[in-house]
Amino acid sequence: MAYKVVFAPTAIARLEDIVRYIAAADPATASTFAMHLLDRAELLSEFPELGTPYRKRKNVRRLRCDPYLSTIACTAKTV
Repeated sequence: MAYKVVFAPTAIARLEDIVRYIAAADPATASTFAMHLLDRAELLSEFPELGTPYRKRKNVRRLRCDPYLSTIACTAKTV
């Protein structure tokens, strides 16, 4: 059963800000980082229990994306 991963507009805006910041020093690393983070988040479509639950908010999971930790809101909706 596949799930659809939807990125909130604020999440995309924050990622763009982070990528621009990294790109100022190293554009290649910024691109690699962004793609790695998005690929990792997309894994939730097949593995919605991936990562660890975030105790402070229901339906939110934390994914390790070395060397970073991403907090991603998840809602269980099938495609």
